[in-house]
Amino acid sequence: MSSPTDIEAFLAPYPPEVRDLALAAREFLGQAFPGAAETLDESAKLFGYGYGPGYKGLVCTLLLSRTGVKLGIARGSELPVLSVISRTLMPRGPVTAPQQLEFPWR
Repeated sequence: MSSPTDIEAFLAPYPPEVRDLALAAREFLGQAFPGAAETLDESAKLFGYGYGPGYKGLVCTLLLSRTGVKLGIARGSELPVLSVISRTLMPRGPVTAPQQLEFPWR
């Protein structure tokens, strides 16, 4: 995981509601991908989550914008099952409410 100081500095320029969503999304991804390493890429304005070094081990990303956060699945469009899941279950566009981070089958 990234250090709390780095995360606070990274989130500081964003509106409070986006910061709250980003923190909720980090918690969600930590539960969805236990043991995954979190990498903060400040130049790309994203958090990366993976089980190996670099982009080769990347499983998903959390991209921040002024209006919300976006969840990305690495190579998701190449995987038929994840492609269908992402079209039907994943939020479209930015995540703008914490409820969008809940698994629909819970």
